[in-house]
Amino acid sequence: MLALTLCLLAAPPAPAVYWADAPTAVAPGLVQARKLAEDLRFEEAVVEYQRYLGDTSRPARERAQALFELAVLHQVLADQVSALKRAVEALELNPSFQLPPGTPAKQMALLEAAQKQLRSRVKVDLVPREENEPPSRVRAKMSDPDHRARTMLLRHALASEGPYWASPMNCRGDQCVGDLPQGASSAYTAWYYVEANDSEGNTLARAAGPDSPMQVVVQIDKPWFTNPLVWVGASAVLVGAAGAVFLASQPGR
Repeated sequence: MLALTLCLLAAPPAPAVYWADAPTAVAPGLVQARKLAEDLRFEEAVVEYQRYLGDTSRPARERAQALFELAVLHQVLADQVSALKRAVEALELNPSFQLPPGTPAKQMALLEAAQKQLRSRVKVDLVPREENEPPSRVRAKMSDPDHRARTMLLRHALASEGPYWASPMNCRGDQCVGDLPQGASSAYTAWYYVEANDSEGNTLARAAGPDSPMQVVVQIDKPWFTNPLVWVGASAVLVGAAGAVFLASQPGR
């Protein structure tokens, strides 16, 4: 187990990030990305990190560390938006991610900013329907620590590629309920996802999405009194019952 020192700031004095002991079986792509960063070839290192991160089969902790290293690279290149985004992604993969003692203050501040954003992030999750609810019912749970969400929308379509329409959901506390509109027939397939928006209509969070929507087959049973077979059967029963009454009322029987 060898300690990895990743020098990322070119201007003197050049602070270094001292990472915890890294496993010996590090992916070659990550080794190459770190080598480019150590050589101060930052733009090339960013590309190599992104190529490494395209392999989702690597261990989560390794990927989380690589994501934060990439975040620091973005920070060095003065891309604060990408730096914060990658740092948040690192924490999502490894919530216990920490920086070792001696880490430069600028990078510690980046980690703290990512932790703060993650704590305040709006989250939306789809939850199962309750017992005896119709298949068109959609339920969602929202976490909104800073109360930024103003509307929860149920977006739905009759084809996987859309177009998607929106229906407002009713929310009480963190629980939201909506219904898919009834189709033209008694059975239809719907694709849907749920999203939380702020007061300006910006999307804060989604459960599923237009690229990966949920799918449900909705079967609407007609009421029994609209089924002609029921009326035929009921008529037969009534006729039979009337006959039985007639026979039972004949004298001498």
